Amino acid sequence: MKRIFLSLLTLLFITTIQAQDPDMVAAAEKGDAGAQYMLACAYYNGDSIPKDLAKAFEWWRKSAEQGHVHAQFKMGECYEAGEGVTANLNEAIKWHKLAAEQGFTESMYALGACYTLVKGSKQDIKEAAKWYEKAAANGHQEAIYATGLCYLKGLGVKRNLNTATTLFQKSAQQGHPDSQFVLGLCYWEGEGVKKDVVRAVAWVKMAAEQGHAEAQYFIGRCLKNGTNGTQDLKQARHWFTLAAKQGHPNAQKELRKMDKRSK
Repeated sequence: MKRIFLSLLTLLFITTIQAQDPDMVAAAEKGDAGAQYMLACAYYNGDSIPKDLAKAFEWWRKSAEQGHVHAQFKMGECYEAGEGVTANLNEAIKWHKLAAEQGFTESMYALGACYTLVKGSKQDIKEAAKWYEKAAANGHQEAIYATGLCYLKGLGVKRNLNTATTLFQKSAQQGHPDSQFVLGLCYWEGEGVKKDVVRAVAWVKMAAEQGHAEAQYFIGRCLKNGTNGTQDLKQARHWFTLAAKQGHPNAQKELRKMDKRSK
């Protein structure tokens, strides 16, 4: 009885999809990679059919095995997150690499991230830096930031502060908050650029205004300590409060200190 019920349920799912787009289902069943990819997306998103991650994975797999680059990327994501399949970082690397080698920028970045997470040899870090840099060359903002960090810290590449700050500058100018924050710190410390406290605070504030908790705490500290001769405890509390609401422990501590002093 249970098997009959499941068969009827499967038939109902297929009928629902067919009512929406019978040509897509037919094409997918005949082996069309594009249709298989779209059918997988329908199962994944629950578009006109009940959401089913296992079925989404299977259809993406069929499509990916035929070389469909977007499906290969989705396979990588599934193995990363354990959606529709048991999480497996090595399998994620395998599929992202197939897509990355076809020039798919998102997989280049994802591949770099996967190699960063793999516990292994120094070669993994070198591979991460290599793929981050390839994605960065294609304009991927997160990859530009990640490549900058690699050069800043000498991870997988020879340390080069000038290259790092050039990358942070590029991404920061496009509004990337992490890049704005780190670029600000570079100006603060004089790493890769001439030390400039005014520019440092300006870049960090841009990140803070976008909700970057560490940047908000930093600005709060500057205002509390009177950096550049401008002390403003009211504004310091404002920035500490914003960071504290995001769970920043040091900002929460600063607020407690301020509350204690005001009593």
